Amino acid sequence: MHRWWTWFALVTAALCLALGVISLVEGDWVTGGLLTVLAVVLARDVRRRRAGSTAASDWPLERVRAVTSGHPDEVQAIRALRRADPRLGLADAVRLVRAAR
Repeated sequence: MHRWWTWFALVTAALCLALGVISLVEGDWVTGGLLTVLAVVLARDVRRRRAGSTAASDWPLERVRAVTSGHPDEVQAIRALRRADPRLGLADAVRLVRAAR
């Protein structure tokens, strides 16, 4: 994951949350609600990306080769790898399969 995106998303989420709470206190429910929802979406995206990269680090190349050895097609190999570990995102699975071949 790009480090700049993580920091940007976390700082933006914190600012949106702070501004959202201030808006809610002042009675602007629409702006406060939208900013709070944006903060939650950004924070969940960072969390999801971190979980995916953590899952990718759990896969050494030998293990990837063992799971994908029966699949000559790259697409089938990626599917097999993602079935073996549902935490893997598509980009992580593609990167692992290409590195193992």
